Amino acid sequence: MLPPTNRQITTAYRHLYRASLQAIKYSKPARFAVRDQLRSSFRMEDIKSFDQQKIDNTVEFLGYAARESGIEHKILRNMLMVKIWEKHNPSRDFKDAMRSQTVKMRKSAMINYNMTLAMLNDSMGICLR
Repeated sequence: MLPPTNRQITTAYRHLYRASLQAIKYSKPARFAVRDQLRSSFRMEDIKSFDQQKIDNTVEFLGYAARESGIEHKILRNMLMVKIWEKHNPSRDFKDAMRSQTVKMRKSAMINYNMTLAMLNDSMGICLR
């Protein structure tokens, strides 16, 4: 299999970004979370793992999220809420004892979240992060 060209990568990025913005209806905090997540994914992503079929499935998933307020929309909304909360990290307001417990709970929750997201991606053939 040939490696993807720059044009294919750019087109995939644009399709994912456009579909994501339509799915979240251009809402402000989610718009920036989507942009940051896509940028980091396409900058750090290995070219060998580029899979056009997964990207097409993801764009289709985002299209369903844009059209209806169903399960796809709820999954996307919750994923973006997690990303926004991760970014702001309100645990710095707690005392030291509470902070260590909070950090442990968050790490455990994030491990479960990432495993669930990986299983969702594998079962549906999509590439959400």
